[in-house]
Amino acid sequence: MLYLLAGSLFLLIVRPYEHFQFLADIHIERFYLIFVLLYFAVYPRKKIKMDSLVVLFGMYWAALWICSIFGIDFSNSYDAVYTYTTESVVFVMMIFTLYDEKSYIKIIKVMVFVTALYVFLSFREFMGGRFQYTMGMSRMIGFDITYGQSNSFSSTLALSYPMLWVLFKTDFISKKVRYLLYGYVPLSLFCLFQTGSRSGLVQCFVFFFLVFGKSKRKFMYIFIAGVLIFGVWNIVPQTMHDRYYSLIDPSVAPNAKSAQESAEGRVLGFKQGIKVWQEHPLLGVGPNNLIFTWPPG
Repeated sequence: MLYLLAGSLFLLIVRPYEHFQFLADIHIERFYLIFVLLYFAVYPRKKIKMDSLVVLFGMYWAALWICSIFGIDFSNSYDAVYTYTTESVVFVMMIFTLYDEKSYIKIIKVMVFVTALYVFLSFREFMGGRFQYTMGMSRMIGFDITYGQSNSFSSTLALSYPMLWVLFKTDFISKKVRYLLYGYVPLSLFCLFQTGSRSGLVQCFVFFFLVFGKSKRKFMYIFIAGVLIFGVWNIVPQTMHDRYYSLIDPSVAPNAKSAQESAEGRVLGFKQGIKVWQEHPLLGVGPNNLIFTWPPG
């Protein structure tokens, strides 16, 4: 079952069917998910449990569908909720088939290596000239389309570090695997800087601060992280330096006007979300329907 889940994670993270048209034409992701579900149905070692994690997930999933059905436009919400549901099926199967620390370490190892493959493929595409030109500069994007936008790709990188840290702290991986993980760190940092995503960089530094701040070897880890970041920082172009400096001084951004509008748009979106929540506190307006609540013009 672990190997089948690894295949599902590969399809969810790398999403090769979004890059290669012939895979999209045969809908490989759908047929593979159906096959895994059928195997899961007859898998003898699964344990159907109703702990707090399962209950909370079930409540969230039900609320998502109810809010979509009673929202402003169900057809507009459907795609997002359907995508979330199909992806969460893999999560549910993981809950019911993983029982102990070793099995969790194995699936984390799979997720990290699949993510590393995704990052490597994205890096290769970037070196081949595939990028996104926004905010007045060329920004690295992911191998896929759904989660390949620069900010989403940077979030994927930042979210891989907690799993990477777990593997570094466990005794269940070999030295060879550990050395491969060490190689992932500078590559992922380079990709993170090349996305030009300020939110991704902040996520990364917040994680490092939380982890290193509680570690007994904090000064050693801070020194190593500082050396890696300094090395990567000196590789990326000056436009990226200005992009990240704009966190402190917005006027130095490559396209200061667009960067300022982007920041202001997020603040306005948050305020509009609070307003909509106050007007529809029980069921909301449904996923992807916030756009219908903005005043005309």
